[in-house]
Amino acid sequence: MPPIVQFIVENRTLIIVLTVIAVAFMLLRTQQTETAGSGWPGIIKTGQPVVVEFYSNT
Repeated sequence: MPPIVQFIVENRTLIIVLTVIAVAFMLLRTQQTETAGSGWPGIIKTGQPVVVEFYSNT
């Protein structure tokens, strides 16, 4: 049996778990909003109330 096939067979559980995590990240992540960059001044100058949330990952 070739070494790569043996590696995949021996580590199939780890490969499945990492694949599930990667797919879940791509499907469940929050998309970027249009407020980044030049859109932000236009949103806050409309005269409507604006809720701004700040957070830190630290």
